Amino acid sequence: MLSNLSVKKKILLAISTVLIILSSLSIYNYFEINKLNKEIVHLMSVSVEAEINLKDWKSAIEKNLVRGRILALIENNKVEEELKSAMKETSKSVNELQVLVEKSLESNTKELKQLFAEVSEVRQTYSQARADFFKRKDAGSIPSEELEKEFNKVVQVNSALYLDKVNALIDYLHN
Repeated sequence: MLSNLSVKKKILLAISTVLIILSSLSIYNYFEINKLNKEIVHLMSVSVEAEINLKDWKSAIEKNLVRGRILALIENNKVEEELKSAMKETSKSVNELQVLVEKSLESNTKELKQLFAEVSEVRQTYSQARADFFKRKDAGSIPSEELEKEFNKVVQVNSALYLDKVNALIDYLHN
């Protein structure tokens, strides 16, 4: 069949075939790139949202740490009650932020989920250490001259670990 065609027609047929193949590949690639772009935009928006929530979470931790230090060192019932109330509200917002971050990370990597699990675990340890410290302070089992030292030993150390884990999660999302 091709032997009956002139050289000119054979060249035109070959070029036409190549153009059809290239056009088909171009159309296929166009749709694949659009699909990939949508996935990237989705992942980026999830990561940005999680990073913002984590930064708010970190800010709340830092606020409660300052409040906790003040609460550990003062002996003014009115101020203590206000600080305890503020800490309780901030802890409530941290709980909400933790849920939001966890939901936004559901479709992410195993490594990211592991980092989040570590943050949750360290948060629980920090919260328990803080609660135990204030229970002992309120019971009078820590001498007033030892309050700051005990706060640093128990609460400050655990909060530093907690903040380090939150920072590691933020860094992972950012990079």
